[in-house]
Amino acid sequence: MSNKAIPLLSKVGGEVFNVKRFAYSDDKTWSLFNPSIGSSPQGYGITFRSSNYVILPESGELSVQTGGPIKNKVFFTETNENMELLDLREISFKDSSLNTERGVEDAKLFWRDNQWHFTGVIMERNIPAARMGVFTLDPKTSTAKLVKLYKGQGAKKPEKNWMMCYQVNKNFDFIHGPSSIVKGDEIIFSLNDNLKIAPLRGNTNLHSLNDGTYLAVVHILYTTKTRTWDGRMFGMRDGLNKDYTHLFARYDERGQLIELGNEFKFISPGIEFAAGMVEMGDDLVITFGKDDVSSHYARIPKWKALKMLVAIDD
Repeated sequence: MSNKAIPLLSKVGGEVFNVKRFAYSDDKTWSLFNPSIGSSPQGYGITFRSSNYVILPESGELSVQTGGPIKNKVFFTETNENMELLDLREISFKDSSLNTERGVEDAKLFWRDNQWHFTGVIMERNIPAARMGVFTLDPKTSTAKLVKLYKGQGAKKPEKNWMMCYQVNKNFDFIHGPSSIVKGDEIIFSLNDNLKIAPLRGNTNLHSLNDGTYLAVVHILYTTKTRTWDGRMFGMRDGLNKDYTHLFARYDERGQLIELGNEFKFISPGIEFAAGMVEMGDDLVITFGKDDVSSHYARIPKWKALKMLVAIDD
């Protein structure tokens, strides 16, 4: 856990609101978290991740609530400027021919070429590394179709941390943290020994500021080993505490990080994953999940977010 005094977003000019805790009102075993908001000419939409596990606070282990292995579902709904969920429904992947037991994880929604798309993490049978897929979404039939599957970087690389450009950019397709840029199937590494940006990892997709630059929310993950008493085991248990902090980040047209804000938290210490960001009027709306169980969103005036940015020293 970070030993620095990290403010909540509410202390720097933002507000945070609850969205939804469970995917089904009559079933408490399926959570709803990591919402990703997107904007289209017809309005706003949100994808959600739903899973059948909870994180045990004493150890950080995943406890499956339904029996059997971990499973994931993707949900989608249209929404409005009041962030009402207008028609929440599960997305079918029957047209994608995926050989996966866990399902698609951490969908990130965006609009391109006159239709909804989202990226999602795929862990297929007999393939040791997670990979990222790009899907098209048909909201009328609630079905998704896989259109591209990227090579995984390796078993230890979290594919959900890639950030995509909403608009087509001739220089790059994705950014991963501070130094990895993808164009096509090529990973380009930008060398930078700046200690301020080395620990950054990607969150939201890249929002165009209409001046050739992009804004995103990125995060830093702090981990602390724990040793606590477990009454179920009548003994001590080793665990790992995870604490996320967030920063606004600005990238240029080549995918280089040029400005960075100060760290903040949305609600409290623990796991917070920001998966979507759009403009609504004069505000930025950021959707995020808490502790892999619940969905929330934050609003902050755009000018306040941009004012937090400071140029990166080379």
